[in-house]
Amino acid sequence: MDTQCLFLALLSVYVFVRLLQDDDENGPNRKKIVLAGLFLGLAGITHPMAVAWVAALGVVTMLWRNRAHLRIFLWVVVVAAVPALVWILSVAAAGDLDLLRIQFLEHGSSRLSGGGVFKSIVDEAIRYAAEYSLAPGLLALYFGGLVWVLSHRDQFDRAGLGLAILFAVPALIVALFMSKKVGFYFLHPVAILAIAAGAMMSALWEGRLVQRASRRDSQVFRFVLLLVLVNVLLAGIIGRYTALAYQWRQRDHSPVARALAEHVSPGSVVWGPPDIWYAVEKAGASLRIRGEPDPRIHDLLVTKLGANTALPDGVSKVGELGVALPPVFGVVRLPSTDYRMSVWAWTER
Repeated sequence: MDTQCLFLALLSVYVFVRLLQDDDENGPNRKKIVLAGLFLGLAGITHPMAVAWVAALGVVTMLWRNRAHLRIFLWVVVVAAVPALVWILSVAAAGDLDLLRIQFLEHGSSRLSGGGVFKSIVDEAIRYAAEYSLAPGLLALYFGGLVWVLSHRDQFDRAGLGLAILFAVPALIVALFMSKKVGFYFLHPVAILAIAAGAMMSALWEGRLVQRASRRDSQVFRFVLLLVLVNVLLAGIIGRYTALAYQWRQRDHSPVARALAEHVSPGSVVWGPPDIWYAVEKAGASLRIRGEPDPRIHDLLVTKLGANTALPDGVSKVGELGVALPPVFGVVRLPSTDYRMSVWAWTER
């Protein structure tokens, strides 16, 4: 859902920015207003992080200081509310509003973090460093791109400052409010950094980054860029696909779904982690990820290995799921979690 939300949100951002640019010349385009709103609304029902993009677009709109642009933004927000309204009404018609509260609102609130402003920002910076520890050149390139865009904002008119705002608002929201231990919320602002880095690299490759740069200087810049690309490919893209191929059998969710189906009856209710959501639905049951295990509600309990889940009395283990992830090439151990879980049933109900 994180990937879907980010994809739809970026589509909305692109269409919205084009709306503001086109309105300066030709007036607002209703089709684009509907598209921007629908993309943003669909992103919102996919993941609550879409709220950060609503805030970012609002700040960009205020930057333009144009009443017509403000009206466009408000119409986009109205259209964005339609998918959420349809979703909530469909849930209400099914009589599952309480389930929506537990599964969506309470689950979302569990992903929030506390603490002071300074500590939150420092913790987020540490998270960035940890996530990009294998590709530090890429992280440096990202923030270098942002600095370059800001230092050359006169070349981009309002777009340079707008790009910085599209990074800063989601970045601050993630830093101040979102958990640093779970989720990949930082990818939302990082997507904007990647755009800024792309603009900088284009200028760097063409020799426009440093005025009056010699041919030798340009060649050095290009060589550095190639080193960063190699770092990204080896530690990032190629490294990930290599690990995926090596651990394919252990990461395959099909055996987990088949093993779980042996214990789950159609129409039953399972208490467990989000990892088994598709497997539970495929078995014809429903999953509950929040609340405490209750024999009056839940037929089975599923816990992740090593999660130290406190189980109630009166349950016994009836099965195990998944296998451990082997070190890549027998050497490299990755921090990625596996699908090892235990299935528990009530001894008396």
